[in-house]
Amino acid sequence: MNNSNGITWGACLDRFCPPERIKSRSIFFPLLSRPSIARSTRSTSVCWFISEYADELARDGLLDECRSEAEGCLRYWVADFTVEHFDRDGGAAKGWGLSYFDCVHRSETVCETLCDLDRFARHADLADRFITSLASSDEPVASGWFLELARGQDDIYHPPPRKSFQSCFTDPALLAHKQAIVQEHLAPAATSPTYWNDSFAKLRLEAQVDNKRA
Repeated sequence: MNNSNGITWGACLDRFCPPERIKSRSIFFPLLSRPSIARSTRSTSVCWFISEYADELARDGLLDECRSEAEGCLRYWVADFTVEHFDRDGGAAKGWGLSYFDCVHRSETVCETLCDLDRFARHADLADRFITSLASSDEPVASGWFLELARGQDDIYHPPPRKSFQSCFTDPALLAHKQAIVQEHLAPAATSPTYWNDSFAKLRLEAQVDNKRA
């Protein structure tokens, strides 16, 4: 991954780069939240770097800014909610033997970043704070992302099984509240004919709605 001047971003954050270059490498972090970088960067190098060198970054007065930029990437990735639907023919063109498939743009990146924050541990609180922000928001896009992450716990790319995540993802009242927001604001304009119904069914929200009406 290169910028317009040919600088390799991965090399800037590489774990074999000498520690004395910590401060010089950290100047790249304010660029990570810019759309052109956030769209293409892989999170692992970033999360590893700010975890491995947290003490050095703090010493140089850069840690808070790096943490802020990492959070900025997460916020950028969930600023909109787009589902791409592949029918049987669309899937066949990609070599998939599926009747249909729904893909939420950037879900893989968000899940990888949350897993990296959890795995490298030093800044796992950023992952907790991110999920808490989605859980506490009544904004439709945030509600859509919350349900997507709750739904995708057994997907190939999934959020980490943190206790704090599970307390949100298994809260029936919270899930039902998010469903109501999505049904009113996102589902009517959905480009996929299957995604939301499948998601609600997987989260067992249909039964909860029926029980409320009974």
